[in-house]
Amino acid sequence: MIQEEELLHRAVKPKALFWNDKTGKITSALFKDSKGVSVDVNNGRSDTEVKIFFQSQFPDLKGEARVQTKLCRDKSCRVELNPIESNQNHALILGEVNTKLTSGQAKYLSRNCMVILY
Repeated sequence: MIQEEELLHRAVKPKALFWNDKTGKITSALFKDSKGVSVDVNNGRSDTEVKIFFQSQFPDLKGEARVQTKLCRDKSCRVELNPIESNQNHALILGEVNTKLTSGQAKYLSRNCMVILY
């Protein structure tokens, strides 16, 4: 089980729908995905290690959004490990009942995450 204090990292691609040009902040669209929100658990890695891994997977990356597992669970989101062949640190943020987060959950995470620009 993923601990409450575990930091989750979400890659932020340079897609216009993820960014509000007026405010320079991310939009809730970053946390909307019908298959669940793909994230990486920190798993004891340094910020630099996470960044290097993300940049190796997504060369056009604009940055990352960081959110603590507890913040997700406070909004009734499930956080589940989902290791894949190319990434043992892969996890998903899922809705309480459905796979997709509600608009309110996505908005909450977008407003309360920390964005790191690369």
